[in-house]
Amino acid sequence: METSAIIQQFVDHLAASLHITCTRDIQTSEENGQAMIHVSLATNDQASFLIGTQGEHLKALEHILRLMVSRHHPNEVLLTLDINDYKKSRAAQAVLAAQQALQRVRATGKPEALSPMNAFERRAVHTELMKHPDIATESIGEEPQRRVVIKLS
Repeated sequence: METSAIIQQFVDHLAASLHITCTRDIQTSEENGQAMIHVSLATNDQASFLIGTQGEHLKALEHILRLMVSRHHPNEVLLTLDINDYKKSRAAQAVLAAQQALQRVRATGKPEALSPMNAFERRAVHTELMKHPDIATESIGEEPQRRVVIKLS
């Protein structure tokens, strides 16, 4: 079964089971030879339920979807699931906080650790701050307290 068909089947079954209406957008790409799939759902019905407190339900749904795809796909696929752009807006907030911290690090010369964030948010911060050659970033700690430290390079 093709990956997009697996994803469509999962979304359709989820929507039918929960009696919700949603639209889906599936984007595929490749980065460094690795297949990437971004699934975005939009719904007016039960969005907060699907996302859960601090994205816990969304994280669980994404995990289940990854397991389903991995059973049928021989190569590893990087898959992300977002509902009503929840993860996208959280990542944007993390990048904004990182940019503010960047200014403080430049002003004081002292490293600064950001608040704990998930892997998606940390990746967005690392990617954004790579644009600044005078700045280095690293992730420290263990989940769920893993955070990004910003320092002068």
